[in-house]
Amino acid sequence: STVGMLRQGHGAVHVSKRHGSKLNEVSCAPKPGKCGATMEAKPFSPRQFLRARRPERFSDSVVEEERLLDRSMLEYHLDSLTSRGQETEFERFARRLAQREICPNLLPQTGPTGGGDSKVDAETYPVADDLALTWYVGAGREAASERWAFAFSAKKKWRPKVQSDIQKIAGTNRGYSKAFFVSNQYVPDRSRAEVEDKLRTDHGIDVRILDRSWILDRVFEGGHEELAIEELGLATSTRRQVRKGPLDLRREDELAQVEARIRAASEQGHFGFQFVDDCTEAAVLARSLDHPRTDVEGRFSRAQRLAEKHGTPHQRLVSAYQAAWTAFWWYEDYELLARLYEAAEQQAKGTQNAYDLELLTNLWMVLRSSVRTGQLNETNARLAVRTKTLMAELERLSKEQDRPSTALQARTLRLHVQLLSSSPDEVDNVLREMQRVVQECEGLVGYPFEPLAEMLTQLGQILADRPAYGELFETVVAVASERKGDVSAARMLVRRGGQQIDADRPYEAIQSLGRALVRLYKHESRKTLVRALYLCAAAYDQVDLLWAARGTLLTAASLATSEFHTYCEVTPQQAACYSRLKWLELRLGRLPQTLAWHEVDSTVRGVLADQGYNPERLARGEVEFDVILGMLLLKADIGELKLLSSLPDVLDTLGLQYAAVALRFALGYEDQVPDALVDQEVGE
Repeated sequence: STVGMLRQGHGAVHVSKRHGSKLNEVSCAPKPGKCGATMEAKPFSPRQFLRARRPERFSDSVVEEERLLDRSMLEYHLDSLTSRGQETEFERFARRLAQREICPNLLPQTGPTGGGDSKVDAETYPVADDLALTWYVGAGREAASERWAFAFSAKKKWRPKVQSDIQKIAGTNRGYSKAFFVSNQYVPDRSRAEVEDKLRTDHGIDVRILDRSWILDRVFEGGHEELAIEELGLATSTRRQVRKGPLDLRREDELAQVEARIRAASEQGHFGFQFVDDCTEAAVLARSLDHPRTDVEGRFSRAQRLAEKHGTPHQRLVSAYQAAWTAFWWYEDYELLARLYEAAEQQAKGTQNAYDLELLTNLWMVLRSSVRTGQLNETNARLAVRTKTLMAELERLSKEQDRPSTALQARTLRLHVQLLSSSPDEVDNVLREMQRVVQECEGLVGYPFEPLAEMLTQLGQILADRPAYGELFETVVAVASERKGDVSAARMLVRRGGQQIDADRPYEAIQSLGRALVRLYKHESRKTLVRALYLCAAAYDQVDLLWAARGTLLTAASLATSEFHTYCEVTPQQAACYSRLKWLELRLGRLPQTLAWHEVDSTVRGVLADQGYNPERLARGEVEFDVILGMLLLKADIGELKLLSSLPDVLDTLGLQYAAVALRFALGYEDQVPDALVDQEVGE
């Protein structure tokens, strides 16, 4: 959870955790000086800070501005070079184009233009064959060993110019095997071939004339537009292009799926738990994609509206929290944060869920940060009143002695707030109290230790010189080492227990899983604990210890259900526990409990189907359950049947059609049995 700003010297340190990330973030913000003015420093930017620490929460697309070059523009520019006196620029451009399209090993002349003292504008230099093997541009490796000459011309009368340049090249007697003449003029194919053949015959050099058509083709087909723009100084238009990052591509796909679910639920009138969750998720995804602010805030407004009408109290808090969190970290709108805080506070007041108060504490931290950095004043933020309200709520929950995890978590949050409000002389007392919290959290599966350990580690940047912090840190290290070792060993035992169940060795599985359970009663291993309890119940079931299996499975279901009560999450683990429990109750012949678990199981499977899980897989075994329940009802005696006369309609409501038909038959309503079932029975 957000831990906040701690005063130390002339600075203030932010320690915060992103909602749902369980990771801490630390930054420094300026503290007002004695005269009310801040020290010289860049103003603290929440968005820049969070983006630096959590880039995955923001868009990873890149906006590129591409310069556009039109072929006709380049053609006109080449034709009018001499009128602008760009002969030198053309020579440099032609040489660099030749390096990319003909051979990379070109040595330019260093004398005056027009060939200079060397009589050529450029020539090749020798390159080792091993190096030439790595070339991926140009016409071939021959240029590495042969001597080629290049002449560049912008003169309108190209024929006398090429004849003069080739004559000069041949007159050097340097053994040039090829000579290239690059011109900005159009050269007809027939004229080009005639001149090349004559010069080749007269001078014994393989002559190639490359004209404006060649230049245009190679620039646009070879992708050298930037080269032409840079060397010829072309004025171009620009095109803004967004290159999508992998995270954004995945988010866009997720957003499309979520919005499709929202539309489908709205059309069908299914305004349930998952519908509200999808609305909040759509707003968070749009925020991460850097959609326009109006779009993001509109989605959050929709989520809050629907949460108020169709959501749970926790969903109403989360929608308000996310809107306020976005106002601070994404838009740096401090006034909006102060207004939205009120809605979150109203939803959190009176809650029995410590996680709800953790979210409110997060907002209180950033609200206080806004006041300390001068973005809000005490009056607008109403910080004193809101601090008093938060502390009262935390104090209330910390006294819930029958719920030790909740009480300890509320106590921890209260210490966070006290740490920010304490004078330097009182900090050590708060740190010692935190040390006691760390020691007391062992064995509390509902207490989140890892975020606390991470936050306390981050505090070392500002409290490392305090002896009380040193003692606290050593305690954290000792507890964390023991917990990690326990969890690692326990997970190995759980895997072993699963293997033993598959091998039909249930008693050995019970022993392995029993050794694992005591090590798994920790918040960070709660999902593994649920799996271990589920497997242990399965082992008890295999040896017909049904009541032991039921008790173990009830514990697993309770822990799995806490994910919903705390975080409002519906998971496949919950569905697995509920499904197995209804089968166990059916085997025990406890009809009311069987139907109650079936109703819960059906509701959870419906939510999971809305989340995108395979409906056919979720419904596996339901027909068999319906039929076997009907068989149980057919075995009821006359005295029991009198008590079940109104049950068929209930069974129909629960989707247990075969069981309903069987009970009607047992009650004597044979005329209400579908003909298809009667015909099937007669045929068999």
